[in-house]
Amino acid sequence: MTIGTGFPDFICFKKSNEKQEVRGIEAKSQGYLDKEERKKVEWYLKNKIFSKILVAKKAKKAGQIEYINLGEKYGIK
Repeated sequence: MTIGTGFPDFICFKKSNEKQEVRGIEAKSQGYLDKEERKKVEWYLKNKIFSKILVAKKAKKAGQIEYINLGEKYGIK
């Protein structure tokens, strides 16, 4: 596996009670998506491919990661 060959970079599954969520995680050092990636986020969320798509970016403190929920950021439900 290699990083940087597709969107999103990682797919994870979260199971809580009887519900299972599929989440996409995109790694970006600054946290910015280009126009094509934003369109993909919108399509994936509107078509319920992923329950959430997060961007993992560098936090202000060294060695920490900050997660941004793209559905909330772009107002997509």
